[in-house]
Formats: sequence, C-alpha cells, structure tokens
Amino acid sequence: MDFIVHHNNSISEICGDRMENSCNTVQNSEYSKISLIQNNDYSIPISLLGVIFYFIVLFLSLLGIYLNKKKSLGKKYQYSLIVITTLGIIFSIIFTLVQAILIRAFCTLCIISAINTLIIFILSLGFIILYNKNKY
Repeated sequence: MDFIVHHNNSISEICGDRMENSCNTVQNSEYSKISLIQNNDYSIPISLLGVIFYFIVLFLSLLGIYLNKKKSLGKKYQYSLIVITTLGIIFSIIFTLVQAILIRAFCTLCIISAINTLIIFILSLGFIILYNKNKY
C-alpha cells in the first residue's frame, strides 16, 4: 500500500501511529518490494501488485456480468476468476507470514486486503456453483 499510504493522511487512523506495529514498518521494510533486477532501482512495490490484482478481479467480474447477460458465460471465464483469486489468497498468506515472521509487524491495510481477497474468492466460487447449478 506504499503509494496509497503516502498520499492519504486518513490512513494513519486505520494503521495507527505506533511504529512497531504500523503500516509504515511493513511498507518500509526490505520485503515491501520485489526486485526484477538485482539493482533496487528496478523494483515493484507489492502494494502496486495488489492494486493490479483488484483491477483484474474487477475486469473479470464485469466481463462475467456482461457474458451472463448474453447467456454465454464460459468455463474459461469461471476458471480464470477462480485461478486469479486463488493466487491472491496464496500471496496474501505468504505476505502475512512475512509480516509475522520476518518483519514482526502487521499492516492493518494488508490484513484487510487479505480478508477481502478471501471474501472475493468465496463469492466467486459461490457464483460459479450457483451458475452451474442453474444451468442444468
């Protein structure tokens, strides 16, 4: 949530001001970015990957609504939504473990994002089950 936190002062109300347990500790850690090349100048903030994840889920959801209205919701769409949300859960678990074990601090926004990812997965799975149940 690196670039989001720096541009929104109200986020400190969610995260708190205690440095040992705040979003700042997590986002300023060495684990907050993924380096594509050994030089740190070419690293991607994990928070940016989270935003991209949510845009992909939004796109797939809107595509699903559109295709559902046309009565042509295909298996590829269904499985792509489950795959992307499953990957989101896996990465959320990894990032939460990194916070707990390596950083020893928790980012409230990151935990909320992990919970949201789980909810999105459950809703997506439920939608697919209901759609396939009504299809037959």
